[in-house]
Amino acid sequence: MVLTFSSLLVLCTKEHCRSENNAGALETSGLLQIEGNLSFNNCSTKFDGGCLFMNRKSRLLQGAGFMSFSACVSTSGTGGGVAIAQNGMVQLSGGKMVFNKCEAKQGGGFKMRRGRVLNNGGSIEMTDCHAKVLGGGASISSSEILFDGGSWNFHACTAGQTGGGLESTGKKEKTFRSGALNFINCTADKSGGGQRLSNRGR
Repeated sequence: MVLTFSSLLVLCTKEHCRSENNAGALETSGLLQIEGNLSFNNCSTKFDGGCLFMNRKSRLLQGAGFMSFSACVSTSGTGGGVAIAQNGMVQLSGGKMVFNKCEAKQGGGFKMRRGRVLNNGGSIEMTDCHAKVLGGGASISSSEILFDGGSWNFHACTAGQTGGGLESTGKKEKTFRSGALNFINCTADKSGGGQRLSNRGR
């Protein structure tokens, strides 16, 4: 399935946009392509993906436009804003992705397992996001990361244990060639106030 958004505004409240399973607002499979504006506000779920949950082998491609996740929550799971299941991919070649005041157990704003994150020109902003355990802004486990342009900024993100801004674990390659990776006033109660990288974990 190919789902393309050229211009869409999704306005949710906790009462009107809530799931007791995954995906507080939107669940997708296949390709999700963003060229316009897509915004989620005050969405929540009990498990993974407070706003957006992408099933296994799904791809999120953003070449332009604006994606916004604000005050979105996963109460007991991962990815307060976005959660991507195994073997998924996110690629930003342009546009902007913003997470503000999102919360989860792992990956306050964003969570990925066993996939690929490629940024070669886009901008990601994570502000005031919180994880009860790890990855206040983002938790990326056993996934390849290629950062070759663009920017990724973490502002005042926090974690109850490790990786206040970014937690990345596993033996997959993590390459930061160019662009800007910034951590400002991020904290973790145990280790990695801004960023925690480890080759351990699955």
